[in-house]
Amino acid sequence: MEKAKPERSSSSKIVIGLCTYHRNELLDGALESLSRIELPSEVGVEFVLVDNDENGGARPVFEDYTDKLPFKSYYFIEPNQGLVCARNRVLDEALKLGATEIAFFDDDEIVTPDWLKALWDVYSKSSVFGCGGQVYRLLPIKHDPLLEKFWPNYTQNEKLMSTNNCLFSADLVKPDGFALRFDPFLNQVGGEDSKLVLEALERGAIFGFAKDAVVVERFTEQRATFSYLLKRFFGCGGFALIVMPKLGKSRVCYVLKSIFSCLWRTAFIPISLCCGRFQFWKNLTKLMKSLGTVAGCFGFIYKYYKPYDHKINK
Repeated sequence: MEKAKPERSSSSKIVIGLCTYHRNELLDGALESLSRIELPSEVGVEFVLVDNDENGGARPVFEDYTDKLPFKSYYFIEPNQGLVCARNRVLDEALKLGATEIAFFDDDEIVTPDWLKALWDVYSKSSVFGCGGQVYRLLPIKHDPLLEKFWPNYTQNEKLMSTNNCLFSADLVKPDGFALRFDPFLNQVGGEDSKLVLEALERGAIFGFAKDAVVVERFTEQRATFSYLLKRFFGCGGFALIVMPKLGKSRVCYVLKSIFSCLWRTAFIPISLCCGRFQFWKNLTKLMKSLGTVAGCFGFIYKYYKPYDHKINK
């Protein structure tokens, strides 16, 4: 397939998008870090915060930073629940503001001062439709050290990008461009950003990687648990079933492989118990992913992005 090339505007405007829901303590840290970023030269920058709480619970935090952010900022309430709904609202509002590029990070993350400049440097000097960066993970003070092996620092695939740290051309989402949107079917499931990128790849888009674009993801106490880890892998199994065709793989073969994996990993549990905690949990997480795939065959995909009482350790 011939590679597509994004249009480059002589007057670029980046709209940074952020979504939040009942996480004011985390949001405060995210906005504080955003107030200290360095802006690319000769590029307009604006900011959109979408609150998924219909009661506008994040508005006080946003208003605390309107005079501290080095660019115009806008606040919107998206009453339809779910991360997909909130992220699609960011896209809609960014296009209304005339964005030529859109950047994303998450409300549980802190961006480094040169985050946006690093993304822009790679993006503007190449023919990519977008690029991602690195995610350093910060677990709570009190956590099982073993969890660090399952949540290591994350370097994005150079051919893909994730909305926890990215910058991309608005051509991907413009009506007269690729007209892509995050898939509502994946609302509260996860992986909607991966699916959007895979659809862009199908149309010839290419993506890059900005190694100096770094964000720090702050894990809440509720996520830094083995129960959450198992739920996450179970959900990923169902999502993998959805995207297999887009990866050029046979869904039937993947399901058969998952069924076989369920059988032998279940049988391997007694042995893994004798091989140490890491091998036991590694086997168990892979078993959960395979079970999630099999469950997806029957129409059940676990929605692990649900509201939590988010608390962070300082």
